[in-house]
Amino acid sequence: MAKGKKLNIPLIKSTVMLGLGLVIGVMGALTGIGMQVAAAPTLGFMLGYAPEKQLVAEALIDLHRRLSALPSRSHERRMIMKETANLYGVSEQTLYRALAQRARPRALRRSDRGTPRVLPQDKLEYYCELIAAIKVRTSNKKGRHLSTGEAIRLIEEFGVETPDGLIKAQKSMFKTTTVNRYLRQWGYDHETLRRQPAAVRFQAEHSNDCWQFDLSPSDLKEIKEPLWLQANRGAPNPRPPESS
Repeated sequence: MAKGKKLNIPLIKSTVMLGLGLVIGVMGALTGIGMQVAAAPTLGFMLGYAPEKQLVAEALIDLHRRLSALPSRSHERRMIMKETANLYGVSEQTLYRALAQRARPRALRRSDRGTPRVLPQDKLEYYCELIAAIKVRTSNKKGRHLSTGEAIRLIEEFGVETPDGLIKAQKSMFKTTTVNRYLRQWGYDHETLRRQPAAVRFQAEHSNDCWQFDLSPSDLKEIKEPLWLQANRGAPNPRPPESS
């Protein structure tokens, strides 16, 4: 008597799931989508597909509390992690990663971070331009200039003459750290303004596509005769034209 073949249970489950899915799809198209939504979890449970449970914050807090009361090398910690992983249908590595991310400190930031609150952005940017211009105008050959605090004090106490008239700010309106931050953010800091523009290389793929002229002053215009000319040999003869 021939020995029977072993049944492929996963293949049978997949085939049954595919067939039932097609039937539910046709019936859902005729009767509505509600039948598909209601029947899908039941079919998954009947075929052995259990949905994964989500790791909620309360579960992680309770797990962290239970683990913190045990020694780091305790066997009970491993059993707790294993039971929790089986309960939520995840691996132990996922649990350890979730605990590590929960314990990691997070920076708290305002919802309007990066947006000025003292003044509208366009007005604050205008004052930053004035402060940057004061720094540039007061710079000496050694690169020293007025500080941000002194520039703010100058605008608040005396004002600055501009083409739009005298610009004077209210006292205690600006803080040095805030102004410095926005100067760096908008590119008005002294290091950025003093930076030389990037050199541009002129090149072309074919000849005569790009011509470059150097209009800088040259020392040769001050020389009456070229240095390589020898007086005892006379001036060189011009090259005769080529005969055609």
